[in-house]
Amino acid sequence: MILREESSRSKTSKHAIRETVLEVVGNDVRRPSVKRRRRIRATYSIGEAYEIEVDRVSGVIVHLKLVKNLRNEIKGFVEVIDSDGSVLLKVKYLNGLVRRSCGTPDHFRYVEKVLEFLKIPYRRLNLRTGSDSCASYATLH
Repeated sequence: MILREESSRSKTSKHAIRETVLEVVGNDVRRPSVKRRRRIRATYSIGEAYEIEVDRVSGVIVHLKLVKNLRNEIKGFVEVIDSDGSVLLKVKYLNGLVRRSCGTPDHFRYVEKVLEFLKIPYRRLNLRTGSDSCASYATLH
């Protein structure tokens, strides 16, 4: 499974992006074992980005992408991916509001563990929106 990790910002620091991949096994949140890591071009001028190939997955992979814009709004998404590479849950994050885009809400516990691990605050949660199937997202990874 090939995913992207990035941490970069613009020269003026008005825009920033943070993209990371974590593995959740039981109650443990950790970085997944990487088979291959290749440096790629970052979105903004200061920082770095990598394309990583995840070796073996014993739990689920949580892919997190957050972007800070000019108005200090933080937008992004969190995906829960199983060992086969199919998306189980995708939620949207916007300034502390978490909203389900697709997938079953049963997998939200993985999103919650990662948000607590990275100390990302969220104040409102809406799991009633979106569809139950992430079939259109399954081929992205």
